[in-house]
Amino acid sequence: MKRSPILLLSIPLLGVALVGLVMMWSNGHGLPMRDFVEYYSAGKAFLDHRNPYDDHLLLEIQRGMLNDPTVDQPIMMWNPPWALPLVAPLGWLPPNAAHILWLLVQLASVMVSVAMLMSVYAVPKSVRIVGYVAALGFSPTLLLLWYGQIGGFCLLGLAGYLYFQKRGMHLTAGAFAALTALKPHLLFAFGLMLLLDAIVCRRSRRVLLGGGIAILAAALIAWFVNPMVYGHYMDSITAQSSDVHYSVQDWLQPNVSYKLRMAVAPEKFRVQFVPTAVASVVLLALWLWTRRRIDAPAQAPGLVFVSVLCTAYGAWMFDLVVLLVPVIHALSRLVNVWENRRTQVLLMAVLYVLLNAAAGLAPVFMYTFFKVGLGLHEFLLFAPAALAIYLMSLWVSR
Repeated sequence: MKRSPILLLSIPLLGVALVGLVMMWSNGHGLPMRDFVEYYSAGKAFLDHRNPYDDHLLLEIQRGMLNDPTVDQPIMMWNPPWALPLVAPLGWLPPNAAHILWLLVQLASVMVSVAMLMSVYAVPKSVRIVGYVAALGFSPTLLLLWYGQIGGFCLLGLAGYLYFQKRGMHLTAGAFAALTALKPHLLFAFGLMLLLDAIVCRRSRRVLLGGGIAILAAALIAWFVNPMVYGHYMDSITAQSSDVHYSVQDWLQPNVSYKLRMAVAPEKFRVQFVPTAVASVVLLALWLWTRRRIDAPAQAPGLVFVSVLCTAYGAWMFDLVVLLVPVIHALSRLVNVWENRRTQVLLMAVLYVLLNAAAGLAPVFMYTFFKVGLGLHEFLLFAPAALAIYLMSLWVSR
């Protein structure tokens, strides 16, 4: 295929631009660091063979990163130890350079995921630009980059699994699926169905093998560098809140599980796991009833929604970037009925834009006119609203 001169010229120009950005940010002119500091400080501590879950150590590192000795509480990396080999390379770079690299990697993960998903769901090449625009305009994508979070890898895990599983590359599919274990609570329904499908399908057992090898390799690397890291992790997640430690049990959270706990037994954190348990039992019952192989592309959107709506904790707005799976699935169906149902398809597009505009502009509006700040825990309705639009899209494209 003949290469466009513009494309050939853009590649080195992009490289020069990225190098320039790295140099500029390395000199202290970068964007403010938010949640990124948790990954950098944990990676730095890990490379130094120290405890990456030590609040006091992380506080010391983060004060240096931010050049702010007044920071009184560190941002903790709550991901399990097998995430450490993934974030450790950040510690080899200056904080600002590592920050821009991290954001670029997260953005690339989202864009590559969208490309994979559009291939899986057979979105025509002529309209794939719509998928990229929809992904870039998705509020969770913007917040993922704003906060410097890790959710792009979770989305890549889902997309890579679907992409390579469809091509019969089951071990590779499993290796990508292992990325969802960075936040296992967030995509529990997806993980459960992988396990159940492996019981009845040899190919799925190869997927499970690929994922198991990837997680085991990362887990062993973490143990080899710091044999005490799993004990440190357990101590951290079970510790009560203190002056320098903010326990997950005390978070204000944007999910049904947290609302249930507050209504039933505010002092009992385990109540938050009830929706996850109920959803898991229902999925198991449905699987036992049908006993059929899982149609991964068709069922993945529903499993993602079940996971984020019934998760025990988390599911912050930036985590909801995984909802790009149902977004691209809906797009693939709507483009097929565009010629016959233009009005309904345009209505779906308008609802999508309004949802993301409301999520993005609501905090600005509330602060500008009412001096009220909206925390991430107040976006409880985004996922249910996204589900409603997704179901309407399925109805329109039936």
